[in-house]
Amino acid sequence: MAEVLFYYSVLFVHLGFYQFTSISQGCSEVLMAMAVYALAAKTPGKESMAMEAFARALLQLPVVIADNAGYDSAQLVSELRAAHSEGKSTFGLSMSSQNKSLFHM
Repeated sequence: MAEVLFYYSVLFVHLGFYQFTSISQGCSEVLMAMAVYALAAKTPGKESMAMEAFARALLQLPVVIADNAGYDSAQLVSELRAAHSEGKSTFGLSMSSQNKSLFHM
């Protein structure tokens, strides 16, 4: 588990510095949660339950971001998860006052 999290942390740093990709709000948390969910599905035993709980905790961070901005977090986070499931892995939350939707970086 720790190895997976370290790998994704290094991956995000690599993306940010070497490919000039900026990760918008909630994007990295959803990416990590999806990766942990996928690994949990392949892991037998009690470890998979702990991994799923960690993935759910990661998904709470975009919810908190949207709630604190005063937006409908359930709608925005479900759209964000759907976008990531469709392969749009650079999508995140847009917290600008004009745009209450997803943001593509």
